[in-house]
Amino acid sequence: MNQVIPPTSTNPDEKFQVVLKGLHSSFIQEEAKLKLATLFKATVEQMDKILSTPNFVVKKAISFDMASKYKSAIELAGGVCEVKSENISAFTLDVDLPSLKRHEEEPKMTTPPQGVQDKSMQKDRQETEPSILNLDVSDSWKNKFALIEKAGGVRLQKFNELSSGERMVIFNVLGALFCFMYYLAKGMWKKAIVLTSISIVLIFIIDAILESMDMGNSKITYFVSPAIFATRANIDYYKRMVLGDNGWW
Repeated sequence: MNQVIPPTSTNPDEKFQVVLKGLHSSFIQEEAKLKLATLFKATVEQMDKILSTPNFVVKKAISFDMASKYKSAIELAGGVCEVKSENISAFTLDVDLPSLKRHEEEPKMTTPPQGVQDKSMQKDRQETEPSILNLDVSDSWKNKFALIEKAGGVRLQKFNELSSGERMVIFNVLGALFCFMYYLAKGMWKKAIVLTSISIVLIFIIDAILESMDMGNSKITYFVSPAIFATRANIDYYKRMVLGDNGWW
């Protein structure tokens, strides 16, 4: 575990910086990189640049207590870092990392800081927390799952933080083309039945509305089922493969 440099003076205005020094050897490197990218709200490409930069400054001009919390969060994700006084020089890299909002100022941690985990602890954690990188799916699906997690998981609370290209993760072309059959091929027959039922009900309602407006020949209902399956396919497959949820909804 890296030693945190204590404050060098009693000056309450003294500021510190959090310096990332790389990945810890006891962690699976690709998994740690992915977790750090999620923590920093960065892409994997940005994370590669950060890790290739010696003594990259993650946060600067913050209090010692806040710097210590950043350090703990980074170490839990698999990084190696130090807290240094502001008068110690370090290299920086111009990577656009979104700043934490005021109400998110402290890194969120689900467990108390315990330093860098050893290999046995890492093994136990891997057995209880499914790793996207270890899933038996293609690299394309792993990337989609990582983007869904970056967007906030199933509910996509952080969807607006994705780039325009990344937002396409909510659309599945094969889901739009094959609908029910695509879900069956992915082993999600329960959800296929539910979405088909919803599609039928919506089509019936829309047809009734269009008929009342003398627009009974409109082809808009042709797109109802493809739209539903296309926008649900990636989320539902994420729930099945990552969360182990293959229920009705």
